[in-house]
Amino acid sequence: MFGLDLLKKRDEFSINSIIEIIVSIRRGDLQLRDRFICENMPFIMKSLYKILKRHIDIKNDEEFSIGLSAFNEAIDNYDLDRKRNFYRYSYIMINHRIIDYLRSTKRDDKTIPFSSIEDKEHFEQRYLASDAQNQYEIVELKEEILILRQNLMAFGITWDDLIENSPTHRDTRCLCIKIAKEILENKDLYTKFINTKRIPRSELVERLKIHRRTIENHRVFIIAICLVLSSNRDELKAFPAHFEERGGSL
Repeated sequence: MFGLDLLKKRDEFSINSIIEIIVSIRRGDLQLRDRFICENMPFIMKSLYKILKRHIDIKNDEEFSIGLSAFNEAIDNYDLDRKRNFYRYSYIMINHRIIDYLRSTKRDDKTIPFSSIEDKEHFEQRYLASDAQNQYEIVELKEEILILRQNLMAFGITWDDLIENSPTHRDTRCLCIKIAKEILENKDLYTKFINTKRIPRSELVERLKIHRRTIENHRVFIIAICLVLSSNRDELKAFPAHFEERGGSL
């Protein structure tokens, strides 16, 4: 009954409690596996809704079975040693399996998420194999890039726009990062930025004593840096520092 006690005692699934639960499940506690999956059904359903952009019929939609199977698969494949976010890992597994299913049933569908970031046929062996180097960090970064792409779209910016409009000179990049930080550090500027989906040019020109054309010419890159720095994505947040220190572009 050790495994069931873990579920009863915890207020929420911390990393350590999840590891204890998964260890017990992998030792053969089938009842605990069923309970763990059952208690995480809201997470599975929410993940499916986020991926498919529609509610799932548990009885009739094949996607529900796929999501359930993917979560069960995540229990078996989660790397216990790395102690990373189990739910993010599970979401990636569900996302991957749903994409495989959609590709098999709608091969001409061009709206499937994640497709331009990774070749799904090689995703698992490259990033989820137990012996892959830095496997989970790579998977996380791929997911974070996907989220950044989606956030950029809210500002009418495509990934190609960002690549084409990233400044090549270090001084220009540093200035753009300075402008982005000014937006984020000022509540009024940040609120205006989020609500209007525009850079508050007039205020920035006055505060930083820079030319308006500087902001206009590098609007795309400044917005991208704002989105990166305002996120909770640690891997992406390292990029602005990289831009400031080195000469590479996106």
